[in-house]
Amino acid sequence: MVTVVFSGAVSGTDLRDATVAAAALGRKHGVMRYLVDGMAVVSQPRELEFFALPERMYDELGLDRSELRIAIVIPPADDLQQIVRFYETACLNRGWRVKVFAAFEPAVAWLGVESRAV
Repeated sequence: MVTVVFSGAVSGTDLRDATVAAAALGRKHGVMRYLVDGMAVVSQPRELEFFALPERMYDELGLDRSELRIAIVIPPADDLQQIVRFYETACLNRGWRVKVFAAFEPAVAWLGVESRAV
């Protein structure tokens, strides 16, 4: 499992850079399960930057829809919930398996991996 941790204010550039780095790390280790820790995010990027990831970038990076799983953990009562839930729906509509969680344990269980980070 590749774990990506975001904190503070997150920009579109931060998202793109982290996505490229995580995809490269996943390819290097043969991993297609990603855990995104957004528990310390205080502000999110503009929606258009966020939704470009499943629309274009995942395909450009050569990620495999049939194998990829992304679990995103964010606080349950956060302003970030609305945009991340919409992102989850946008991903699902494009065939990407993405799910939002409020805690780490169910996220790791959904990923179907032991909690061994790469």
